[in-house]
Amino acid sequence: MNRRIRTTLGVALAAALVTTAAPAPAAAAHDRRPTVIALPDGFQPEGVAAAGRYAWFGSRATGEIYRADLITGAGRQVSPATGTPSLGLKVDPRGRLFVAGGTAGDARVIDTRTGAVLARYRFAEAPRRRRSSTTSRSPVTPPGSPTRTGRCSTACRWDAAASCRPPAASPRSR
Repeated sequence: MNRRIRTTLGVALAAALVTTAAPAPAAAAHDRRPTVIALPDGFQPEGVAAAGRYAWFGSRATGEIYRADLITGAGRQVSPATGTPSLGLKVDPRGRLFVAGGTAGDARVIDTRTGAVLARYRFAEAPRRRRSSTTSRSPVTPPGSPTRTGRCSTACRWDAAASCRPPAASPRSR
């Protein structure tokens, strides 16, 4: 008799386990999260911050901020292009997104819910491209190297007087 009770209880327990374990794969399939989040064309993401179910992406090309839902994969622009890059992003517990502008020397604080700019900061002037002068050579192009400038339509060389002249013909081309 003892054996009959154990067998019955064992079958009942096995049936209970099978019926409760069956819905688990269906629930897991329903909770699928995206493996790829599509960003706008030409966005060039650099800075990323995440909090809860959302992630914010900063564009190094335009400064635009894009918010994506990590559950559904859907997203939208929350802050328009500023003309300076959005490189470093950080979200605080009060729902503010801090955005560093990198070499542009600026930063801003954005409301994560509305996208409104709460504050702007200027830490430094953006680096300017060095123009030719009579006292210095181009820091990027070594002396005697060919380069293109806005003043010449052909390959030119920088000389000590910062004038643009066509490169000398090589002995082979004569």
